[in-house]
Amino acid sequence: MKIGGAEITPAWVKAKAIKHFLPMGLVSALILGLAWPWPGKEISSWKIGDFRIVQTIDVIIIFFVSGMGMKTGDITAALTAYTSLAYGLVAILGITPLMGFLMVEIPFSPSEFSTGLALFCCVPTTLTSGVTLVTQAKGNTALALILTVGSNLLGVLTTPFMLTAVLGEADISLDATALLLKLVITIFIPLCIGKAFRENCSPVVDFTARNKVSLSILNNGCLIMVVWQTISRSQSTIVEQSAG
Repeated sequence: MKIGGAEITPAWVKAKAIKHFLPMGLVSALILGLAWPWPGKEISSWKIGDFRIVQTIDVIIIFFVSGMGMKTGDITAALTAYTSLAYGLVAILGITPLMGFLMVEIPFSPSEFSTGLALFCCVPTTLTSGVTLVTQAKGNTALALILTVGSNLLGVLTTPFMLTAVLGEADISLDATALLLKLVITIFIPLCIGKAFRENCSPVVDFTARNKVSLSILNNGCLIMVVWQTISRSQSTIVEQSAG
């Protein structure tokens, strides 16, 4: 049997499954989370303090693996790409939040949808999907990591002001210290530990080179897990909304 002139073999199926693992996984997470939310909600309920245990582990794995795969030369090149860094930070923390003023004016029903879009515009790059999607697209992973870490750390200071400006008199309460602590624990420390392993343990370099595809699937799998848990937690709210 052939598709588009290509012979369908186990190797062909495996290659396609690996190539499209992330989009297939995200679609599966959406369907499963909406159709049977209980497992995801149950896993999300496991907490230590303010940390959702499984979701936090997923994020830590993503940044630890990313740290193991980062070459010093790539980091240096990314840090010296001043124009790209400046534009990225300004776009994430300045330009995109300004779109929030437009979002709150959209007459959605319920109005919380408009508020949610405005909030989405005001916050920095998502911790997990930003790096994973750039890696999936074979983009500049080092630059994506730096922008993700940098924008989120700076966002602790800028986001409260942008939210107040965009949402006006809405009741906004953010604990900057708690947010900063979460960012340090979930992204900065795992990233640094992963990089330290690479620099001080030579087998790690060979391991990451030999298992590049497997590590990419692991990172994508962790992102899918985060999305699945989030959708499962929000299932009741999602299905209650009218399609009109």
